[in-house]
Amino acid sequence: MQQGFARMDDEVQRWNSSSQTVTCRCELQTPHCDAVGSTAVVAVVTPDKIIVSNCGDSRAVLCRNGVAIPLSSDHKVI
Repeated sequence: MQQGFARMDDEVQRWNSSSQTVTCRCELQTPHCDAVGSTAVVAVVTPDKIIVSNCGDSRAVLCRNGVAIPLSSDHKVI
């Protein structure tokens, strides 16, 4: 999962740094395309493990006995 998210980061950065002119077709119609983005959380649950991966502002949290336990932290492309 880590390799998949890292590859996506690389592709977005490569696309963003290219000299292509891109017209924003965002359905939100915000004034700036950099105001939108995407997030993802992926979790694989087995009988003895929980494997979590995330990108963007998404967070995975496990609730155990009423206590929130963070399973991931924010990830943002710099």
